[in-house]
Amino acid sequence: MLLFSLTVISCAKKSGSSSDSTSTTTTSYVGKWVNSNNTFGLDWKSNSFIYICTRINNVTFAGQGSYSSSNTRLTWWDGSYDSVTSSGSNIILTSTTYSPAVLYSTCNPFWTYSTSENTYYTNAAKIMGYWKFVFTYNGTTYTEYYSMSAIMSTTYSDGNYYTAGTNSGADAVTGGYLSSSGNYDILDANPNLYSDHFVFSINSTSTGISSGCYYFYVKATSSYSSCNTITSG
Repeated sequence: MLLFSLTVISCAKKSGSSSDSTSTTTTSYVGKWVNSNNTFGLDWKSNSFIYICTRINNVTFAGQGSYSSSNTRLTWWDGSYDSVTSSGSNIILTSTTYSPAVLYSTCNPFWTYSTSENTYYTNAAKIMGYWKFVFTYNGTTYTEYYSMSAIMSTTYSDGNYYTAGTNSGADAVTGGYLSSSGNYDILDANPNLYSDHFVFSINSTSTGISSGCYYFYVKATSSYSSCNTITSG
C-alpha cells in the first residue's frame, strides 16, 4: 500500500461491526474501514475520493486515491496503486485486510473543514508524487529521488500544510508550499551532520520543476550553502 515508511504509533481508530459500513460488492466499497492493528483508517467516500489516514504523535497523515472498477485498482495520488478484492465483510488492498470500522474524528479529511482551506489543499496536492533532483555541489553531480505521499494536519505559519514522504532509502522527509516565495520545498534531515534542502517552483502543468536550488545545511553551525541549481525534477 502507499503512504510512507514511517513508524506508526497509533491511528486513533476503533473497529466496528459490519453494520458500520456499506456492504461490499464487486464495484463499490463505500464505507469506513480499518486495518488489523488499527493503525490505518480508510474512508471510502466514493470511488473518486478514497481517503486514508494514520496518526503519529498526535499528527494526522492523510492521502487520497480513486478506484477503477474496470481493473479493480485503487490508485493513490503519488501514482502507486493497490489491487482491491473483497473477502466476506472485509476488503483487501493488495495484501492488507481492512475491516468495517467506526473511525475517530481525527481521521476526518481535515482539509475539507472550510472553503478557506481549499487553496492550502491544492498547494499541498501539487507536491504529491515522485521527484528527481539533479544538482552539482562542490564539483560533484548528485541525483536524489523523493516520493511525497501524504498531507499532514500541522501547518506552516501561513496556513499551508506540511507534507510527508520518503527518500530513496525509505527515510521520512517533509515538504510543503511557501507562500512568501511561491516555492515548494523538501527537507531531508536524515544525515547526522547535515540536511539536504531542495527549494523549487513547479511548472504550469505540475509535472516537474521550472527552477530550483539545492542547499547544503550544516546542523552544527546552522548555516546554509549558496544555491546550487537543480537541473531536473
